[in-house]
Amino acid sequence: MNLTKEDNIAVAGDINTIVASKEDTGRTYSFIEAKVFPGGGPAPHIQTREHEGFYVVEGQLTFKVDKQRIEHYKIYFQLVAFIILKFQLCSTHTNCTG
Repeated sequence: MNLTKEDNIAVAGDINTIVASKEDTGRTYSFIEAKVFPGGGPAPHIQTREHEGFYVVEGQLTFKVDKQRIEHYKIYFQLVAFIILKFQLCSTHTNCTG
């Protein structure tokens, strides 16, 4: 699949918008805005070529990375954490916002 800037794609019930594609960045990274609905998120998976980075604009995501649970959330317009997941690790995340 050859996605470019501003393309939308549905993955695991989430809506993803390409903000910067690998072609935009010299194939060094992609930046994707994802709307993860309450209770939503991908099945456990392994990225084989790239790291993943996340920050939460609104609500709360819970990550599971190689069986470790990580809470990640934004409260009162203050960023609480930024998470980077290395490739070759099994990971998933769930929107825990009620």
